[in-house]
Amino acid sequence: MWQEQARAAVAGDWVLFDEIPRRYNFVSTPVEPTEPDDLTRIHGIGPKIASILNENGITTFVALAATAPEDIGKLLDAQPGDKFRLATDEVRESWRAQAKAAVAEDWERFKHLAAKFKKLTGSK
Repeated sequence: MWQEQARAAVAGDWVLFDEIPRRYNFVSTPVEPTEPDDLTRIHGIGPKIASILNENGITTFVALAATAPEDIGKLLDAQPGDKFRLATDEVRESWRAQAKAAVAEDWERFKHLAAKFKKLTGSK
């Protein structure tokens, strides 16, 4: 397969280049895990926020990483009171970045992002 892609690339045929994996039924689409992840492993997400996310179909790191910060904000803003208003777009983007690192099993990056989150929020 890769030889065909190399020939297509040399020829500058990017349509064919993209089509070749489909011919072999090989498409690198992430598969959604069947088991939910513990979203409280993400720094800044406690049991209540995890519950809100779960109730709205965000049950895995893959799903969290794929959800726009604005959409997470809408879910939290819909909750009564001001409790979740502190979760800014920057905080929510940090959650997504941590989730992406968890999906990739890049635990060094995850630790770095957790430290960055703590600095951002002043948490311990």
